[in-house]
Amino acid sequence: MVIDSGFSHTYVVPCFEGIPMRHCATRIDVGGKLLSNLLMETLSFKEINLKNEVAIVNQIKESCTFVSDRFAQDLEVCKAGGMIKEFVLPDYKTIKRGYVRDPLPEGGQQEQVVKIRNERFTVPEVLFNPGDIGINQAGVPEAIMQTIAKCPTQMTAQLL
Repeated sequence: MVIDSGFSHTYVVPCFEGIPMRHCATRIDVGGKLLSNLLMETLSFKEINLKNEVAIVNQIKESCTFVSDRFAQDLEVCKAGGMIKEFVLPDYKTIKRGYVRDPLPEGGQQEQVVKIRNERFTVPEVLFNPGDIGINQAGVPEAIMQTIAKCPTQMTAQLL
């Protein structure tokens, strides 16, 4: 089983003896662009307007976000003030490319930063629950089950 999450879509494709079975594939209309836009909107509302900074938001997404395997526990840790990271924005003079760091004490920073809190794992969660943002489609787990259901019965034992 191959799960490929690209720019616009996520595909779930079963493979049999190394050969992709395209007729059994399932597509979800959630990809990297949607996640970047969601992150951009969230950070622009909470922190700083990044609406015209697609490259920076992509860099934040790629360097800070992750899929949580314990979502509720991580959410509680965030509420208690943990898991916060700072993304140092480039000034294109001394800092050519932004980077991630642990938060510094107040007054201990000269750079312009964006604090990334629960967005680190709530934004990628849309891959698993697109309904959370109003997209009426299956998430990755449901797409996997739909893909398995499309496969010939001889293959399903190998896929499960």
